[in-house]
Amino acid sequence: MSTVNIEINGKLIEAQAGQMIIEVADANNVRIPRFCYHKHLSVAANCRMCLVEVEKLRKPVPACATPVTDGMKVMTRSPEALKAQRAVMEFLLINHPLDCPVCDQGGECELQDVSLGYGDDISRYNEGKRSVTDQDIGPLVETEMTRCIQCTRCVRFGTEISGMRELGGLGRGEFLEIGTFVQKHVNSELSGNIIDLCPVGALTNKPSRFTARAWELKQYPSISPHDCVGSNLFVHVRRQERNRVVPRENAQINETWISDRDRYSLYGLDSKDRVTQPLIKIDGKWHTTDWTTALELAVESLQKIIHAQGEDSIAGLASSSETLENLYMMQRWLRGLGVKHLDHRTKQKDFSDQDQFPLYPSLNMAISEIEASDAIFLIGSHLRKEQPLIWHRVHQAWKEGAQVSWVNPIDYDLIIKPTHKIIPERGDILGALQSVIASPEGAKQSSIVQKLKSANKPIILLGAEALNHPDAAMIRATAQKLAELTGATVGLLTEGGNAAGAWVAGMVPHRLAAGRKAEQQGLDAHQIFAQPRAAYVLLGLEPEYDCGNPQLATEALKQANFVLNIAAFTTPAMFSYADIILPAAPFTELSGTYINAEGKWQRVNAAVPPAGESRPAWKIFRVLADLCQVEGIDKYTTIADVYSEIENLVGDEAQTASYWPMPGHTHSHLSKDGLIRLAETPMYAIDAVTRRSQPLQETYDARYPQGAHMNSEVAREHSLIQGESVTVTQDEQQVVLPVVIDERIPAGCVYVAQGLTAHGNLGAGYEPLEIKRV
Repeated sequence: MSTVNIEINGKLIEAQAGQMIIEVADANNVRIPRFCYHKHLSVAANCRMCLVEVEKLRKPVPACATPVTDGMKVMTRSPEALKAQRAVMEFLLINHPLDCPVCDQGGECELQDVSLGYGDDISRYNEGKRSVTDQDIGPLVETEMTRCIQCTRCVRFGTEISGMRELGGLGRGEFLEIGTFVQKHVNSELSGNIIDLCPVGALTNKPSRFTARAWELKQYPSISPHDCVGSNLFVHVRRQERNRVVPRENAQINETWISDRDRYSLYGLDSKDRVTQPLIKIDGKWHTTDWTTALELAVESLQKIIHAQGEDSIAGLASSSETLENLYMMQRWLRGLGVKHLDHRTKQKDFSDQDQFPLYPSLNMAISEIEASDAIFLIGSHLRKEQPLIWHRVHQAWKEGAQVSWVNPIDYDLIIKPTHKIIPERGDILGALQSVIASPEGAKQSSIVQKLKSANKPIILLGAEALNHPDAAMIRATAQKLAELTGATVGLLTEGGNAAGAWVAGMVPHRLAAGRKAEQQGLDAHQIFAQPRAAYVLLGLEPEYDCGNPQLATEALKQANFVLNIAAFTTPAMFSYADIILPAAPFTELSGTYINAEGKWQRVNAAVPPAGESRPAWKIFRVLADLCQVEGIDKYTTIADVYSEIENLVGDEAQTASYWPMPGHTHSHLSKDGLIRLAETPMYAIDAVTRRSQPLQETYDARYPQGAHMNSEVAREHSLIQGESVTVTQDEQQVVLPVVIDERIPAGCVYVAQGLTAHGNLGAGYEPLEIKRV
């Protein structure tokens, strides 16, 4: 791109041809006031606050909508520019209410800041101000639309970023109002970003409303633990109490956005289920105790089992959202005891290709590179809900002309119009993929191959439904074959915030830390429950919600002689199967490291002290290992010691691209008889913190997955109607649910989500179930 030379306030600057004046000014630390302009949104030029003087032009021009030209001379602080800016400021304040003392935006309000520099201390306007009736747009965003200055940032965000134009303008002039047209809630999974975009107090955080003033808050950098993106956050704290979460800009990862899950999960941390003292079960009754007693009892119980039944009778399972240091110290302790059955992949069913995995499952590209792709093929991914910010990148690529196709078990609403989509019957993702490759020339499926072949940068992304499918290994191998045919890059979108870190830490049964091969391979997560152990150690897990087969998991735990659960929260089921519960510090209360999908290591410090007697899990494991006299445990005195050891173990070992050869069998493991259960985990039920966030549980995305979803054909076959109660039976477990007629569900399937209390502990997804009218 050619360059031009311009002058701003007498300073000579080199700029790219076509850049707007405001972009060049920002890049050179020249501040121009603005309200409607945002670097990630289209130019609206409707607030006029950025008017500047340009030599040889008759009147001031908006800096956000005026491209630079060679030799241009711009004055941002000349008398003419200041006069125009002050006039606009006066105009904007005509109808703005004088309620700064009670406005949540007070102290961080762009209008306040700009009015201090460009406003007058006396108003010439004596007429009555306009007022606007507020709308209830949902449980997450509070509205005070009388304060709105019609900058339209929120409107453009919906159209351009979230892909859902939920807000718009009605009326003209001073009668223009921003609203939802038909008085509905805002349901985008990225909706909370309009709070950050709003330059005034018209849109604010509803859960934290009236709880703190901006100048009382301290902000601490953090990382989201909920998905593989690793979004950068700031946690705002008032008097050592968490108040809210806002985005921390990182152009390569999350830009200036975060998902609603990242923003509002914070409010689950203060749930009534929070455990803050060690708990032990004596004669079937639970008692609080001190750390020394609980730790010694745990060690004594485990050593008794080892002496009686051997190390093979113990297994350890962890959440993939735990920090690298927590996961490393857990496996360090358990392997020091001789335990080899360790895993974090609690929702997976097929582990047959685990030896072919690289150091960790990866996206195999930078997150920012997705936008540059011109052909994207999604396999088994409800991308919008699983990974909202990865979906945002795909959406931006689609807007730029990328061909986007997918094969999914359910006809998910991904907003974008696909080039091709395949929704196979009975959740047969593998069969659909095989047909894509084997289709005769000219058939619909073969054009997917042609689109990928003709693209400059094709990518194939496998989501949670592909990774947790009974045919997962074959799906990966078939995706690999498709990549070889087309030159595409294959990437995995793993669940949890630190699945890559769990692999690096050695929290898998066939490898030690840093990918070193284990001399003795242990059982995988499914086998650990299918072949019950005498003792279990759990970290951050609620198996009745977090396992691929909750019924199998809870039965195995109830049969065990001893269960040690290290967690931040309790559940009713946990009290039935656990023997000791140790309180672990959750997100925002512990320091640690997360590795995201592209392999970026991100370290964070705690924002607040641990609640009550909670402790970081790595410290708990360090003491347990010390009590067990595990060799070499004394060297871990700080979290930096743990991190340094992991870093040294990994060394210069590079992450190699994933490669999955075709296994010996090519048949599907799906049942061919009866109805198949589709059991996606909804986005607001993916982990213990999110499940307990009341604001998130009041949203449409939390309510809609409830019930037994089936298409109208399946409902007719079983003589069922919308809203009627039906008994769902799977693996000898039953639950009564309302019928939801949902045409997204393919033939031969019933969708009953996992991770929901109301759905009970049924079996696994992609397995047969029965439905019967109550």
